[in-house]
Amino acid sequence: MAENPAPDAKHDDPAGPPAKQLKPRLRFRLKMESSVFGQIFGAVKSDEPKTRRMSYQFLFGIVGSLVCIALLAKQSIDRRFKQIAEREVIEKAYAKRKAETSATARDAFRFNLGIFTFDLKTPASQPRPHGVQGIAQAEIYIECDEEKTCEYVKGHVDIVRDRVMAVLVSLTQEDLLSTDGKKRVRERILQSINQTLGEGKITGVNFTKLLAS
Repeated sequence: MAENPAPDAKHDDPAGPPAKQLKPRLRFRLKMESSVFGQIFGAVKSDEPKTRRMSYQFLFGIVGSLVCIALLAKQSIDRRFKQIAEREVIEKAYAKRKAETSATARDAFRFNLGIFTFDLKTPASQPRPHGVQGIAQAEIYIECDEEKTCEYVKGHVDIVRDRVMAVLVSLTQEDLLSTDGKKRVRERILQSINQTLGEGKITGVNFTKLLAS
């Protein structure tokens, strides 16, 4: 009696091909069907209305939970950005108030001596050019070390202006036009005013307007 031939490897196996020989899409489908979500999605196609209803309820619950999580995350992010914006507004307002306070404090230690009009001195060796009048005008601010020093100057402004004018009438046009010359003029005015003060001192002299013709 002849023996039955061995089954050909190319013939279909009744048990089906191994999983590794399946196509990728089919393997994914098998994996999905074996998972919990695969079972849920499969239940959606169930012929039993109760099973389908429970599956839909479960899916809607998941979607609702995800929407709630997204809304809560958005609210948290919006709240964080709002806090950052409010903090920036507060910091800007504080910086502005600090700058205004500093400016007010600086102004409290400054005093305008007013405008001085005076003749410029002409050296004998340098005759005044034709058309030059030799007249100058200057507006002078002084800076005090403290507020009460400025108050003293205000109470004795005529004396202080006389001391400043005594310096200005000795100037030449070169003294006012050159950088080094203006620096020396400021120092001379500073020393002259400080000699008249009983207490405190002048810390700075500034020309806010200076014209020479």
